[in-house]
Amino acid sequence: KTKLGSRLDLSMLDCQVAILENAISRYSVEKKTPKPLGTDHPSITPFGAFRNIPALSTYANLKKCQALFTEAIKQIEPMAFDEANNYHEKTFLDSGFCFEKRTGGIRYSFKHIKEWQEADQRKKDIEEKCKLAYTALQRNLLAGTEDGEMIEIPKISYTKDSLIVR
Repeated sequence: KTKLGSRLDLSMLDCQVAILENAISRYSVEKKTPKPLGTDHPSITPFGAFRNIPALSTYANLKKCQALFTEAIKQIEPMAFDEANNYHEKTFLDSGFCFEKRTGGIRYSFKHIKEWQEADQRKKDIEEKCKLAYTALQRNLLAGTEDGEMIEIPKISYTKDSLIVR
């Protein structure tokens, strides 16, 4: 073996200065003797010891704040639209924010039309039949009708887990 790298030649003064770099610079600027910091670092964050925050109560409080913000946005939105109409450009800057005005669109509702209601009910019946076929397949049973017709299985996707706070 070459023993290359088996010996390190380090200057103890260079190492000590590197370790104390922050303390030295703080002393030179503030002229105060730096106090011990433990695991903390005064300029690079996050370091240090942190109290464990209970995630569940924090989550509930954030959801509560979100509901309050949503309500506040609903209340302020009409005034913001009025103020935005003072700008003639579609895109404009105000208070350091970039805004873009968009014209509202049209939404159609067909729920009151009898033909649409019947088609929607047929769609729901097909969905239910296919879900039952999928469930049967999961239990190693045949997925078909009484007359032997095979039922197509729906494509399956999964939603993200959620946590409801009331």
